[in-house]
Amino acid sequence: MLRHVVRMGARLAVATATIGAVLMAAPAAQADPECDWVAGDDGVLVCVDPGTPGGPGDDGGNDGDDDIVEPQCDLSGSLYNDYCDGDARCFRNDPAALQEPEDNGLDPSEKPDPDAHAIYWECERPDGTTYERYFWSGAEPTPPPLGERARRAIARIPLPDFTPTFNPPGRTFVSLDTWWWAAGATRRAISGEALGVVAVARPDHMEVDPGDSTGAKRCPFRVRRSDACVHAYAKSSLGGTFTARMRLVYTLEFRLGNQVRDIPGAPSQLETEWANQTIPVRESQAIVAPH
Repeated sequence: MLRHVVRMGARLAVATATIGAVLMAAPAAQADPECDWVAGDDGVLVCVDPGTPGGPGDDGGNDGDDDIVEPQCDLSGSLYNDYCDGDARCFRNDPAALQEPEDNGLDPSEKPDPDAHAIYWECERPDGTTYERYFWSGAEPTPPPLGERARRAIARIPLPDFTPTFNPPGRTFVSLDTWWWAAGATRRAISGEALGVVAVARPDHMEVDPGDSTGAKRCPFRVRRSDACVHAYAKSSLGGTFTARMRLVYTLEFRLGNQVRDIPGAPSQLETEWANQTIPVRESQAIVAPH
């Protein structure tokens, strides 16, 4: 979280600690560039130019190319389009065309039950060579169903480490519009892959619980300073702090063979764990210095 460290060049004879004086975490009386104000090692705020982040309420859209992984094998445009066996792409015939043991090489004594039939795999390695295998039904190392493969892919999505961040930094005041965003997150799509299924998570929104018993609220997904997610505290934290929480919510889509697929039973959203942030909330007050 950013720390509020601003150096003032002169002392004021009469100072009023107003809400507006701490609204933006940047030195005053300058034509500021587009900045993300970041606390340096010495605690002094440093302007980091984020490029073209947009104005308040718009942090610039997508952060760049989506982080979407490729499947272990390419299941598109080929006969081998059922699933991946490692980096090989495979198709499966059930039942196999060749059912007689003398044709498929299976041992009749290994049938798991008298009614078992032969199943055929053929797979192509990345170098173009192929291999084939026969199994008795009930003894086949079948790939998991699509729903399970989708859940495995979701588990491999690298969710971001982020910090719930607020403005004004350090503390806020009763009735002041306090901004919230997820520092350290990205607005790129992220993804994970398992057994040929790619799960793509696209940023949708964030949920913010200000910690003052008003409950969680839904906000636009923001990763830089922005007034798109605002909360005004109605009471102070009485000299202590409130513990605010934030989590990020993504919409999910699934790809198989570079095609978007509807997978029954797969979730449509993915949420991060809640991340906590302490926030002191003070009553605003005027301070008058003697002449």
